[in-house]
Amino acid sequence: MPSIPSLYVAAELPTINGDPLDASHNTFAFQVDAVDSTSIADAMLTVKDFYTHSISSHTISQQLGGQLSRAANAAVLRCYDISAHLDGSPHGSPVGISTFTLDAAVETDPSLPEGVALAGTFHSAYGTDVEFGVGTRPRARDRGRIYLGPLSSDWVDFDTTTHRVKVAASMRTIYAAHLDYMRTNPHGTCVWGVWSRANASLNAVAGGWIDDRFDYQRRREDQSTVRTLWP
Repeated sequence: MPSIPSLYVAAELPTINGDPLDASHNTFAFQVDAVDSTSIADAMLTVKDFYTHSISSHTISQQLGGQLSRAANAAVLRCYDISAHLDGSPHGSPVGISTFTLDAAVETDPSLPEGVALAGTFHSAYGTDVEFGVGTRPRARDRGRIYLGPLSSDWVDFDTTTHRVKVAASMRTIYAAHLDYMRTNPHGTCVWGVWSRANASLNAVAGGWIDDRFDYQRRREDQSTVRTLWP
């Protein structure tokens, strides 16, 4: 398969306590016209905008939990050239690194537990791919997710009849708007894509959805500090 100019950006959002095990991570993939210093910078700027661009007076980083560090340039973006590694083979060291500062949290006490997350699903054009094949799920290769978190309690709503805890509709709207902004307003020639290692492909994002249920990322959960014994 020929090499396709493609970049992969990994975002690391550290917590105030500085424990690397508690940091939040999200990843993004982009097609570009060419891998050079300009496209590398553009890819990282596009990801930074996802967190810090204001839509309807809200940024994503404002609505992230107070556990995350708001220190200057604490958030780190690492960019990798995956042009010849769309099959998931090792892509080597970063070709670019940048930092940015998360916006002050709208709410710092209390935030939801670190592991609570909200999945934003995105997909490329499905074409003729079906949901279920013979022993396969072709459309699953056309989809990806960004698990946003930790979250402020602003994301929480509940059903007044069943008392089911759910994601607030207003916050789902905000999250969806930021995902679509990244799709429609990239820097330079970046095209946000769904990276399928199984297909060794990177196809442009066409749309997606956000469910009203929370997810959980065990890798983000904080470590226990106190143990209560009984009897």
